[in-house]
Amino acid sequence: MVSWITRTIFISACALLYYEYYVYFTFVYKQTPFSTYVAPLIGIASGLAVVFLDLLYREKIARNFFAIFIGLIVGVFFSEQVINFLERFLLLYSSSPEKSSSLQQNLQQSVIVPMIPIIYLICCYMSVTVMVSAKGYMRFIIPFVSLRDESRPSGGFILDSSVLIDGRVFDLCRSRLIDSKIGIPRFVLAELQTIADSANKLKRMRGRRGLDIVKKLQQLKEIEVEILEDENNSAMPVDERLVRLTASRNAKIVTNDFNLNKVAGIHGIEVVNINDIANAMKLNIIVGESIEVEIVRDGDGANQGVGYLPDGTMIVVEGARGLVGTRLTAVVTNVYQKDAGRIVFAKAETNVS
Repeated sequence: MVSWITRTIFISACALLYYEYYVYFTFVYKQTPFSTYVAPLIGIASGLAVVFLDLLYREKIARNFFAIFIGLIVGVFFSEQVINFLERFLLLYSSSPEKSSSLQQNLQQSVIVPMIPIIYLICCYMSVTVMVSAKGYMRFIIPFVSLRDESRPSGGFILDSSVLIDGRVFDLCRSRLIDSKIGIPRFVLAELQTIADSANKLKRMRGRRGLDIVKKLQQLKEIEVEILEDENNSAMPVDERLVRLTASRNAKIVTNDFNLNKVAGIHGIEVVNINDIANAMKLNIIVGESIEVEIVRDGDGANQGVGYLPDGTMIVVEGARGLVGTRLTAVVTNVYQKDAGRIVFAKAETNVS
């Protein structure tokens, strides 16, 4: 809402500025090239064109802001030089004895003045194009100045609904493993609200847990949490909106969603997967190592028992069926690592009650 109010003010300012320029032109040169009411319409059209380009190329404009800014400055400088050259050339031509002063005035009004907007447009466009294309080499031209977008994202982290429902991101933030700015899009909150209002009890509990995690994150003093607005892509799917929003803010996505992880990778966006962090923090188990484990239930296979390591890794023990509640020593025979986690297979060595 605020962004559209800003755009409306900008368009109104364009209409007012063009009208003032028209009044100045008619006062100085005593000419009325068109009706007065057309001037603000031209300003409105110009403002709408700028807003349209902003909506269409927002990501590119944001990434190249300083290159565009410097390009505009250079373009304005060269435009002034070209206009001064034309004025001197035409005045020199019209100042010959056989030329009258009225011709000099007519040349200035009919040639130089109409060309001023065109000269500014051409010079600024060429300067911005060259500056954006050569921004990677600016460090060699101007020492200690770099207009190139750095490869490492600096826009913090943006959370999706899956990681909020999971809840482990709160512990990561509380332990300061994630200490950058956290962004939660408003459409993600709406998705959690929809899940929390579901008729399915399990879904309703998951949605409420996600909303509780958002509230806990906002209460943490170690990090800054921002609710992000995104009104431009409301018709798109949630995952696509999340990818576009993350790219526009030069941030990282924090998620547990496998498909979102792949889509973000295709768009060149860095992803932090909570499952990958959890797997990296698990104990390093080597085949042939002896470990102690408590059997909590019988396995699906014959003569198998199932237990869990302190980090939550499931271990399937051969020869442990019927030993529920017993701690025993087992020798690791195999370890399977998957995206969803890790499974350890072992063989019972001794039984200890």
